[in-house]
Amino acid sequence: MQEDLLTSVKRAVAGMECEVLCLGPDSVAVMGDARFYGPSVIIKFHSGITAVREAEIATKITNDVEGISRVLAQVLP
Repeated sequence: MQEDLLTSVKRAVAGMECEVLCLGPDSVAVMGDARFYGPSVIIKFHSGITAVREAEIATKITNDVEGISRVLAQVLP
């Protein structure tokens, strides 16, 4: 299951300005009117990417990959 999620996240961000590092700790997130508990994902953004673009990518991951609760980012200088 974890490998399937990681593969789905990598597929969702293919060709974008980031690299998927690994699945992170489970956390609580809100979906609609309910809370759910699921894994987060850690991604590394490439240098020169704007905060707006980072937010777009994080939103795409949480919207497109069912089961991901949160995106944690490592921003490099």
